[in-house]
Amino acid sequence: MKNRFTYLIKKFEQEECTPSETKELRKYFDSEESLKSYLDNEFKNFSSSNIEGKVSHEIWSGIHDKIDTTKTITKSFYNWKYTAAVAAMLLLCFGLYFNYNRTTTESLTISNNTDVVKLITLPDKSTVRLQSKSKIQFQKKFDDHSRHITLTGQAYFDVERDTLRPFSITTGKVVTQVLGTSFNIKYSDSTVTVAVSTGLVKVSSDTQSVNLRPNQMVSYSMLSDTSIEKKDTKTSLHLLWMQDQIFFDSISMEDLGIVLESIYGQRVVYVDAYAKESKIYSLYIEKNEALSNILERLNFINEVKLIPKNNVIEVSIKK
Repeated sequence: MKNRFTYLIKKFEQEECTPSETKELRKYFDSEESLKSYLDNEFKNFSSSNIEGKVSHEIWSGIHDKIDTTKTITKSFYNWKYTAAVAAMLLLCFGLYFNYNRTTTESLTISNNTDVVKLITLPDKSTVRLQSKSKIQFQKKFDDHSRHITLTGQAYFDVERDTLRPFSITTGKVVTQVLGTSFNIKYSDSTVTVAVSTGLVKVSSDTQSVNLRPNQMVSYSMLSDTSIEKKDTKTSLHLLWMQDQIFFDSISMEDLGIVLESIYGQRVVYVDAYAKESKIYSLYIEKNEALSNILERLNFINEVKLIPKNNVIEVSIKK
């Protein structure tokens, strides 16, 4: 009886009882002897020591208030009015506990399995623009001291400022912490890249921490486990993956390399030092366009040659 009664109470509190289950629950309350037996046993086993901190305080404060307002209670536990009051207290207890536990500890995982950027609003009103084939995980309700996100893939964060609750994003071994700012994070193939648009951002690995300001970035490879590399950048180039169409009248090969890495996740290396300084003219990139198409156009009309090799794009000057 105990397991079944508890199961029905949980469903009733969550408004998930079917009509037949609601009818069954009513029968438990109609059967005074069975309810007395259950409550007697339940109150012997149930104590505030089983529930910590704020949860315990809320539950037992609620029960105390209920006792104070129930003027018909007698000293005899088996008085029906007392039994009804205890039943109400127990329902209150279950309701407070399960509702509190559900809203404070339940985590959400949101994945973007589409070809378009997904806009997500977090519990604190911060926003996330989630790239295709990416996902984030976070608590349904942030606690009073922190706001934590786990990211796989790429996302742009615009974080609401809250000095009492730092905002952090975990990507593998790297943790990015802010109070209120906007920045881009990409985590793929064991490499984490963070580029800052506004505000101050702290990026930490197991052994090192660096602070970033606007138009600065870090790149960290968990495979080589090297130090975090901090350098200047043009953050706007890291954000072009959010656009449906991209057009350049003129762009340096070095800047284009940043764009290709951000969109396609392939590292760009320069065989010739002069290749970085080469200018690319009149380049158009369509959303979700195949990388091979772009490389083919670049190789046809420009002085550089781009060759894909094992998730790396090698750039050299045409001979």
